[in-house]
Amino acid sequence: MSRSPASRLRQAGRGVATLGPTGTVWHVFADSSKGELPAGSNLTGSAGSADFRTVGRLGTVRIRIGLGTIEVEHADTPHLKSGAGDITVDHATGAAELTAG
Repeated sequence: MSRSPASRLRQAGRGVATLGPTGTVWHVFADSSKGELPAGSNLTGSAGSADFRTVGRLGTVRIRIGLGTIEVEHADTPHLKSGAGDITVDHATGAAELTAG
């Protein structure tokens, strides 16, 4: 079984840059970023102030934000942290680590 590539989201000024496994930028938007990943992909994201929402099945999801909400529909192992905001995980197949301040 091959592993799905990892993708990263990072804050880029007022926008969000979506980076593919090779570091290629897929999208940069002023207020939002939307991308499609293969099922089972790993995702890492961080921002000072943002809302994250995923739809569909992902592998390991690591999201860390200072202020905002995190909504994950389905992740194998979610590791989610929000300094101030709500965290929702609809379905996790493995261990979940959730921290909300």
